[in-house]
Amino acid sequence: MNEHFITDLHSHILYGIDDGADTIEESVQMLRMAEKQGVRNLFCTSHHWQSAHADYEQNFTILKERVKSEGININLYMGMEILCENDRYFPETLRDIKNGTVKTLNNTDYVLLEMLPFMDAWDIYECVNAVFEQTGKIAVLAHVERYSVLCD
Repeated sequence: MNEHFITDLHSHILYGIDDGADTIEESVQMLRMAEKQGVRNLFCTSHHWQSAHADYEQNFTILKERVKSEGININLYMGMEILCENDRYFPETLRDIKNGTVKTLNNTDYVLLEMLPFMDAWDIYECVNAVFEQTGKIAVLAHVERYSVLCD
């Protein structure tokens, strides 16, 4: 039988960081559910603006060790969900991407960007373009279903 496995590029499964899992036990339970659904690769993409003030790397390492010890058949990868705004926080976000404070998707040239739902197509383009032009990173859009201007 040819099984197809899933890679989840966006999750808030890393415990104690943002609005995702609160505890490591909750993360493990969520991972067991994901494994049953065929997920074999999963990116722990916590919100950048919250991850910067939390123990992202420490919690990631602990969770990765727990996954291994529990025999959960999912590979975990680092990454962060970056809120792309054209106002006061965006210059700092670009700086954080350049200096490596932001975790790209598995340390690649891809970054996960979240736009505000009310942004127009030009603002979305400007964010994606600014990220590429100023950091050399390639945008992957999170929550694309929320951006009605891209669906018309």
